[in-house]
Amino acid sequence: MEAYRRSSLDEHEEEEKRKKKKKKKKKEEEEEQEEEEEEEEEEEEEEEEQLSSGLHLHSNYNSAFST
Repeated sequence: MEAYRRSSLDEHEEEEKRKKKKKKKKKEEEEEQEEEEEEEEEEEEEEEEQLSSGLHLHSNYNSAFST
């Protein structure tokens, strides 16, 4: 009976360890995904800034030669 109780306790502990490990892995994956999304947003913002500054320069270039 004591051996059964120990094995049951061991199984329970192993299950808890698996759950914690799975939860930790899921949290890490979510954090990694958030980081990737932030990087993508930063890249998009940089592209928009480059485009807007490029358009600004382009319009200045055109106005300089249109006179």
